[in-house]
Amino acid sequence: MVADKKDQNKLTGTNWSPGTKEDQTAYRSELTGVDCILAVLAILVRHYKIKKGAITIAFDCATALKTCAKTDPLSINMKCFDILQDIRNRMDILPIEVSWRWVEGHQKEKGKTMDWWARRNFDVDLAAKAYLRKCRKDNRPFVPIQLKYKYWAVYCKQVKKSSIQPEKNL
Repeated sequence: MVADKKDQNKLTGTNWSPGTKEDQTAYRSELTGVDCILAVLAILVRHYKIKKGAITIAFDCATALKTCAKTDPLSINMKCFDILQDIRNRMDILPIEVSWRWVEGHQKEKGKTMDWWARRNFDVDLAAKAYLRKCRKDNRPFVPIQLKYKYWAVYCKQVKKSSIQPEKNL
């Protein structure tokens, strides 16, 4: 979901996390959401000829936030290297400044008062769970794909790998 503070011009969508069934984690889903936001942002930048701007992307997965916020070189043995590389390359070509924010997850279930960020996180989680239920009902397959800005890929036994973990891939 992309929204302004007044919830006007809200843009919502869902996406399926690429990769094998074994690749799927909450961390990977969070990164896939970020990658999707950046892809949509690139379309908007191109369409509206945006030259500069800023966006804050929020996470309820602290590990995903920390990984995206780092500027250290990526390593192929990092979990979700494929998506991280795509995210970094998308960010490099956007004229938009990206900042990151952590949002505590499941605040409603904990009975907490929710601010704007928590309400948007709740909405996104509901949409994600509904989409996952639909995909499972439809038996949607898990498929590793070549991401647009991941310029190279590693295959092992004819399956594209999201990262290389020697003890797992050999």
